[in-house]
Amino acid sequence: MASTNPSSLPLPTPPTEKVYTDHKTQKSSKKQIIIIGAGIIGVCTAFYLTRLPSYDPSKYHITIIESRHPASGTTAKAAGLVVQWAFPRDIVPLSFRLHTELSDEFDGPTNWDYRPLTALSLEGGLPQLSEYDRYASSKTEKVLPEDLNWVRRDIIQNWYKLGSEDDSFLVNPYKLTHCLLDHILARDDVSLVLGHVVEINKLAPLTGNEDKFIAESVTYIPTGYGSRSDPESRKIRKILYGDKIIVTTGPWVGSLVNNCPVVGLQTRSMIVSQPEAPESKLSAYGLYTDFKIKHTHLISPEFYSRKSDIYIFGESVRVHHIGIHDYCRQVIPSSIMEQTKVLRTLDGHIPVINSAACEHLGPFIGCTNTTNLYLAAGHGCWGITNGPATGLLLAEIVLEGNAKSADITDLDPKLYFST
Repeated sequence: MASTNPSSLPLPTPPTEKVYTDHKTQKSSKKQIIIIGAGIIGVCTAFYLTRLPSYDPSKYHITIIESRHPASGTTAKAAGLVVQWAFPRDIVPLSFRLHTELSDEFDGPTNWDYRPLTALSLEGGLPQLSEYDRYASSKTEKVLPEDLNWVRRDIIQNWYKLGSEDDSFLVNPYKLTHCLLDHILARDDVSLVLGHVVEINKLAPLTGNEDKFIAESVTYIPTGYGSRSDPESRKIRKILYGDKIIVTTGPWVGSLVNNCPVVGLQTRSMIVSQPEAPESKLSAYGLYTDFKIKHTHLISPEFYSRKSDIYIFGESVRVHHIGIHDYCRQVIPSSIMEQTKVLRTLDGHIPVINSAACEHLGPFIGCTNTTNLYLAAGHGCWGITNGPATGLLLAEIVLEGNAKSADITDLDPKLYFST
């Protein structure tokens, strides 16, 4: 497998975007909706806001504010798995349907590599990394599907199916997010600001309700002009005023929303090219694996054959000291790996709920106990699957006062923490 110094490769250059930094919209009489974060959830929220019957572009303006460029954080580093067997069950059926509708409307196979797949769970051992003898094919309890042409069968001891092409598919989350973003930025009532939000500003409590603060604006540093800790950045900080402020910053939400128990779980993944030869391209499978490498040590890398590349997901710290490359060479036949090259290695964070601080499994979707401050965070590994439903439900809450497309009472942030 060829290498191209993957750690130094940048993310793909984003498409041309309509970016506003002069805040002319702040002088209008329109109600201002600010969305912090231009990942899949923030963009889906803006997208579905514009599609609600109660949304009037003559009365509202949406500003999305992103610190780097859209979909450059957790969204860009995700596999893009969308399945009906994800969690939480409150929103998965709705989100799966919305994903399908979006693909039909915007030609998902062409624009974001929509690809139905079969998902399997594999169990076995990696002979060169373990103390065990090689698993013989005769030990495999069930014969692997014939069209699974890119896994060494001699290392598999057992397997079972998790999902089929009827309930599972892959997307390129970066392309999906940018396609929807380009669509809404073509409107006059939606704009994008590039800047790092450092604070959500709140007004004093309402009279008669001493605990009820009101979110009124955000302070941000324009992208490229320093960091929060840079004293010089205070000279160029800007304020954006909003009637509704929505936070969708994934694992970084805790820096803006007080007491929010969402933290980032460190991950490492790798993207390699599909073989150029048509007969060598990997069939459409997603593989969840458990491989023995020591008597008591299991590793669980995940492999996804996407339309344009192969995505390999590693398990945080346990993967780092062995290396994802080693797993690939052990699991995928060398005849295939020799035809691929590493495109990128990605260090990222998955937004999860800190179990020591909160028993809720996530996510949080809804209004916080700060007036006009809304939150969508803590989706774990199902952020891409649940992005559209989260966006639609949050849009309904912001404009219409409650979620109408699904019952998400149990996901209300106010039940679990106070801002």
